[in-house]
Amino acid sequence: AVPLCDGGVLAAVRAPALVIAQEGDPAHPVGVAEQLAGLLPDAHLVVMAPGGLLWRHREAMRELIGGFLSGRSAPGTPG
Repeated sequence: AVPLCDGGVLAAVRAPALVIAQEGDPAHPVGVAEQLAGLLPDAHLVVMAPGGLLWRHREAMRELIGGFLSGRSAPGTPG
């Protein structure tokens, strides 16, 4: 993971953000996703169970991203 030098930059973002992480993913640690979501003022964090975001969770990801982009209510946390 690349450290974020200035979190204040993200605090200035006014667009909604969907931050997606997967448990046990060493390339994209959940802790980094939590930090990112905490710095973005209008962020929603979803942490998926292990198994492959595009394999095991394909349908849930489609619903999650589609709902976010269409402005539906805050997405749940699919397992």
